[in-house]
Amino acid sequence: MAERLEHLEKNELISSENLDRLKSNELLSLETANQMTENLIGTFSLPFSLAPDFQIDGAIFNVPMVTEEPSVVAAASFAAKIIKRSGGFKTQVHSRKMIGQVALYDVSNKSAAKKAIIEHTDQLITLANDAHPSIVKRGGGARELSIDEKMISLLST
Repeated sequence: MAERLEHLEKNELISSENLDRLKSNELLSLETANQMTENLIGTFSLPFSLAPDFQIDGAIFNVPMVTEEPSVVAAASFAAKIIKRSGGFKTQVHSRKMIGQVALYDVSNKSAAKKAIIEHTDQLITLANDAHPSIVKRGGGARELSIDEKMISLLST
């Protein structure tokens, strides 16, 4: 492991700060984990590996992988080697979209709520965009609104 870390450092593939973190085996603190998820009960660690030599759009990347299964890393590395012979991976961005979601609970009249949302779609999109004008200024912002009805089952103990 030490020689792999030395290789990353020597070839400037890792910052000195991140190298120190890897060497110290710094784990995710409970405080940080609790901000990342709901109903936290603890953390656990898995091996952190690199699958080397992925050629993506002409650039070479070492792909980080967290898995306990060594054959996954080996298979990914082997696939990268084969695909590199054919020019590597090519990417294409079709559109840059993100999805924002709002959950409504305990809605007594779902059809009326759905109708009201549909009737006020333009105002809701305007409200969302007015809340973040800098995003709109850079070409982003809310574009459309859709409604998905989901069932939630609550388990009781």
